[in-house]
Amino acid sequence: MTDEPVETLSLKQFQALAKQGDTDVVPVPKARTVALAQTANLVQIGPSGPGLGRRFALDLKPVTLGRDAQCSLAIADGSVSRLHAHIEPRDDGGYRLSDLNSRNGTFVNGTRLSRSDLKDGDYVQLGECVFRFLAGGNVEAGYHDEIHRLTLLDPLTGVHNRRSMAVFLERELDRAARYVRPFAVILIDADHFKLVNDRHGHLGGDEVLKGLAARLRNLARAEDLVARYGGEEFAIALPETDLAAAVVAADRFRRAVAVSPFDFNGTGIDLTVSIGVAAFEPGAPSGDLLQTADGRLYEAKRGGRNRVVPAPDSNLSASTETPAPIGVTREIEL
Repeated sequence: MTDEPVETLSLKQFQALAKQGDTDVVPVPKARTVALAQTANLVQIGPSGPGLGRRFALDLKPVTLGRDAQCSLAIADGSVSRLHAHIEPRDDGGYRLSDLNSRNGTFVNGTRLSRSDLKDGDYVQLGECVFRFLAGGNVEAGYHDEIHRLTLLDPLTGVHNRRSMAVFLERELDRAARYVRPFAVILIDADHFKLVNDRHGHLGGDEVLKGLAARLRNLARAEDLVARYGGEEFAIALPETDLAAAVVAADRFRRAVAVSPFDFNGTGIDLTVSIGVAAFEPGAPSGDLLQTADGRLYEAKRGGRNRVVPAPDSNLSASTETPAPIGVTREIEL
């Protein structure tokens, strides 16, 4: 835009006009007020790998996210499009996220969107890469809280991770031995999960894992700890639980998974799980509960899948190894 030429007046002309009382009040157009964009970061929280925990500062300039090296925020991941999404500051100081017709879509808090105004704490997913949007008065504290959370939780499913489970087991087994209390462990593995990935892609597989974790977490007690132990395998630690009660709980988890399909973009995906159970009994050596439960899990797989197999115990009926029909409730015989 070019400036229009303006008439200039000398000091004498101003004085003359003032004496004549012929001065006009000339309105000055108000400048457009734009709020400064609030301090904001994107923190990568998934998948596991060298990018985990990376922090990207957002400022007043638009940012392009994608696989292309020329992007403002380059993401070296095959699930991300070359030009995947765009973030720009808004006039009110916030930020707006827009999808750039990406192949695998842009998701905010699990919902696929073409455009969204971001809020502090939002989860942003591009392909298989997940970010946390942090904004507001104390971004630095939020960043460190998020990094601490990453040390405890699995970024995909939101349940505890393997490291967190190991710490919990060490503490609870020590307590069980010291105070002579029961304690049990359940290992759960999704049956034929490779077929889910083959048929629906890794994004479909991720949605199933998130749904599976949610069902397990919703059924677990407040004192239990649910963890993603690796791949499609989950572990549940049950304090104050003997083997018989753990088997009942395990079959409840099994039925909750099999009773209804998991949704992925309107498609139902059926899934079953195989489960191994082991328990620490007061007065008996603790041994390696996870190794024992893993052996029972292998037996469940070998025995036909979609079943619960506990560690040997004379108080349990062998019928626990026979699966109930999918969607049909059958109590374990004790």
